[in-house]
Amino acid sequence: MMNYKDYLTSFGIEMTDKDWEIYEPRIFVQAYKKNDFIIEKGEVENHLSLITTGIGRCFLNKKEKEIPVNFLFENDYLTSYESFLTREPSQYSI
Repeated sequence: MMNYKDYLTSFGIEMTDKDWEIYEPRIFVQAYKKNDFIIEKGEVENHLSLITTGIGRCFLNKKEKEIPVNFLFENDYLTSYESFLTREPSQYSI
């Protein structure tokens, strides 16, 4: 996995050293085990998560069945982005 600053640059997002000094302290690493939840349906998303190793999935629970909405892989963001932006409860679990 490339470092996060290089990752952003790969999308054309240029950050000055001053920008990076402000942004970098807000980055932290959190490890999850298989079957851990990052967020559950009904919770409000507070973080933007990036997968550095492994796979994640977003899913809905319908009639006690898990219905996959999306699968994400290394270097993908794994977050309930709508919930993060609107501060409304997430419609799915991750």
